[in-house]
Amino acid sequence: MSCTVSNCQTPATKLSLASLIKGYWRAWRRQLCRWRRNSHGRHQLAQLDDRLLRDIGLSRHDAEQISRKPFWRE
Repeated sequence: MSCTVSNCQTPATKLSLASLIKGYWRAWRRQLCRWRRNSHGRHQLAQLDDRLLRDIGLSRHDAEQISRKPFWRE
């Protein structure tokens, strides 16, 4: 049987396409959440005082460098 446009769209193909789209959507949502966590964490880090920064082993300079990184950078 030759494959034509009309008989190539089987239910299994449609399901796998739906699964593929769902997988991309989940990956995109995970990435957005990761970016939001990065942004939030860097904002919080910038708000810490020097004593708290010393407690976690960072200097003010380190904290400023980290907090200036764009949200999409790890």
